[in-house]
Amino acid sequence: PIYDLALIKTLAAGQAASLAAGDQVIYEVTVTNQGTVPSNDYTVIDQLPAGMSFVSASDFGANGGSTVIWSSLPNLSPGDIKVLTITLRMDDTSFDSYRNFAEITDDSSEDYGVTDEDSTPDTDPTNDPVVDHNDPNADEVAGDEDDSDYEDVTPIQPAPIYDLALIKTLAAGQAASLAAGDQV
Repeated sequence: PIYDLALIKTLAAGQAASLAAGDQVIYEVTVTNQGTVPSNDYTVIDQLPAGMSFVSASDFGANGGSTVIWSSLPNLSPGDIKVLTITLRMDDTSFDSYRNFAEITDDSSEDYGVTDEDSTPDTDPTNDPVVDHNDPNADEVAGDEDDSDYEDVTPIQPAPIYDLALIKTLAAGQAASLAAGDQV
């Protein structure tokens, strides 16, 4: 049997990639069964970037503070696709990076006595090659372990406010009426 789950992360259709403080962003996490056997249950974790906070998640995604966890997701038959959504809010636009990772952290390949054909589920998104691709059917992207993916958003910095003001008044005690030769 070939056990092979793949994951991609994208912005939802129509979602802007540049966000101001307070804006919400909707991501889609797409899991595809590229294998020849049913997936049985699997788990996906989404890592929230610093400066963003959880708003909501589909399919009973549980807010864990800096992560959202979808545990024991239901079976995907070969060729089936499951789309999970997560909504975050941009709270702080001062950070350099707003890279949001999602990863399959557990699968049921052991039910078949095999491992995933081209990836190793775990909870560390930093140990996978960083390849961002958005094709749910791609199975062999060079350098990619296809059970994790990321999507970036860019903060919109508030426009700087430059404002000089000037007023001119008579000095204290200065008379407003003057005669020729008076100093003011």
